[in-house]
Amino acid sequence: DILQNLPEERMNTILSKMSFRDRKRIEIGLTYPENTAGGLLNTDVISVRPNHSIEVVINYLRDQKELPNNTDKIFVVNKEDEYVGELAIGRIITSRPKLSVREVMDTNANPIFVNQDDKEVATIFDRNDIISSAVIDESGKLIGRITIDDVIDVIKEDADQNFLGMAGVAEDTFAPPGRAARSRVFWLSMNLLTAFIASMTINIFKDVLDQIVYLAILMPIVASMGGVAATQTLTIVLRGLTLEQINSSNLQWLFKRELAVSILNGFVLSILVGLVTFFWFDEILLALLISLALVINLISAVIAGVFVPLILRSLNQDPAIAGSVVVTTVTDVIGFLSFLGLATIFLI
Repeated sequence: DILQNLPEERMNTILSKMSFRDRKRIEIGLTYPENTAGGLLNTDVISVRPNHSIEVVINYLRDQKELPNNTDKIFVVNKEDEYVGELAIGRIITSRPKLSVREVMDTNANPIFVNQDDKEVATIFDRNDIISSAVIDESGKLIGRITIDDVIDVIKEDADQNFLGMAGVAEDTFAPPGRAARSRVFWLSMNLLTAFIASMTINIFKDVLDQIVYLAILMPIVASMGGVAATQTLTIVLRGLTLEQINSSNLQWLFKRELAVSILNGFVLSILVGLVTFFWFDEILLALLISLALVINLISAVIAGVFVPLILRSLNQDPAIAGSVVVTTVTDVIGFLSFLGLATIFLI
């Protein structure tokens, strides 16, 4: 990944100083996009034929000066170098020497295709709890392997992108001020736009606020609680999407679970807010209205937190970047509409 970001002349200079084996390994990886399995693979791979005996394999491994890092298995290929299976090191040790590789190899382990997205690769490693996996090309030939240390880098990078994306920034720790400002100004502008939308919602009820001034004191509570609840749900959904844990089979369950959590929290918090409001302003109806508005907004927060990132993803937009802006706008607008709307109906 570092070499791919260097100028071509500098990259060629570094490659020329490497050993033939290392240079070949790096050059193969550079032929594939860095966000694919090909960009992660390395050619430090040990392969054997299915007709070899376990004894031959053991002797072959002993003849190696050292095994590549994270070698928990070797791969089985035919005469055309096509992948046919894998053989765990532990299985080699425990098998009888006279048995053939074909008799003890695992043919159920699926290799990774060279053009698979690196996030898919990370999901495969996480889901199957594996240390290494074979990588094959379009014709089924073994061209290398991917190990867990490469996948950890992908997971870390993806987590960093999601973390920065939720704040609407890029990785600009050491970037010049001008470039850092340009990378942030768009989402700051979008946030400004959504703030105007929330302000326009409040403006609808300006006559109500003129008559009952203390509504202006209380309405940020409803909006703020909804925003926090939506962000909590959004974070859970983003994590599930990143790890590909959310699909059509469990989406309904997740929504019902988050809705139940929101209703429970809404019940507890509405009682607390209602009591504080009653003792503060000595208005029982006002206390009931803000409690009801809070429950409404917490429910809307769950709906936004679950479905906004899914909709954004279906539109090929990054939900980690745009999601937080959209869900906070939804909860602000719903919070102001519910609280001020109820006040208009019952207090005016």
